[in-house]
Amino acid sequence: NDFGAYPLRSTDGKVISGSNFTLQQQTHAFYIGDTQSLLNARLRLSAGFKELLNYIDGRNYSPGTQGKFSNSFSAPMPRVTISYDINKQMQIYVNGITNVRAPMPSNTYTTLYNMSTGKISQQGLPSAKPEYTIGEELGFRYHGAFLASVALFNMNMTHHQIATLANVN
Repeated sequence: NDFGAYPLRSTDGKVISGSNFTLQQQTHAFYIGDTQSLLNARLRLSAGFKELLNYIDGRNYSPGTQGKFSNSFSAPMPRVTISYDINKQMQIYVNGITNVRAPMPSNTYTTLYNMSTGKISQQGLPSAKPEYTIGEELGFRYHGAFLASVALFNMNMTHHQIATLANVN
């Protein structure tokens, strides 16, 4: 039923469902950075480097071909920020950043089955790559009688991830 009671079972006693899996994900990140101030602290230069390590391991208990799945990746993420205070109220800045987003485990790695037909509704993709973003930003800030900020930015994404779930019937 809808509450998980009285599941259907195969002849060997395994639960039959559209999805039946366990997974474990470990994410570790290491960061090092420094900031240097020049021109009486009006010019600030900051640089940093982050390394992301991600590992996922899981088991799919639904009947079918995929039993175990795993994936790991590491991603370097350098970043830099430069800001200059024109005066006490105005600042211009430039940022260069990188970022990464791991694939969503339940929507990416597992094979899911349609309960009405028994056919595969989603094929697991254990070799999925993370989304990686490189961004640049140029901006101006004013903080005096009022607050204002204007920025131009650009983002470049690779392996862009779009995931949706829809329950039908």
